[in-house]
Amino acid sequence: MGAEEWQYFVKYQPDIEKALRDAQEHVFKYGDYRGEELDLGSLEELRQFLNGESTTSILDIENGVSAKRDFSTVAPLSEEELSEHFGTKTPSHQDCYENQTLWHLLERGQSVYVIVYEGGEPSEIFFTGKTFD
Repeated sequence: MGAEEWQYFVKYQPDIEKALRDAQEHVFKYGDYRGEELDLGSLEELRQFLNGESTTSILDIENGVSAKRDFSTVAPLSEEELSEHFGTKTPSHQDCYENQTLWHLLERGQSVYVIVYEGGEPSEIFFTGKTFD
């Protein structure tokens, strides 16, 4: 199967790790992932059941936030990458939503996050990634 892209916007908070975990809890609770029909009791049970298959969602990030892109982690874009892909270091929601180039930065199983701005202030965190199966 070919890799697929997933993406989520969440309300901004300075603790990216907490924002990630909150987003994962929300996605698991409300069923926006491959395997939701299994109705398992926890994210850990889901991962065990899928045995290495992707959920095609933010739930694929098992190893948290990292300074550099790696398998099953989420990493920030550098200032250079922000400028290259958005034309600014403070992209808006619309900039992130319409962007089609971040996908090409990622290898299977990798994801990145972008701080989204509104009125010059952080307003959201944009998470996007590529499935690993």
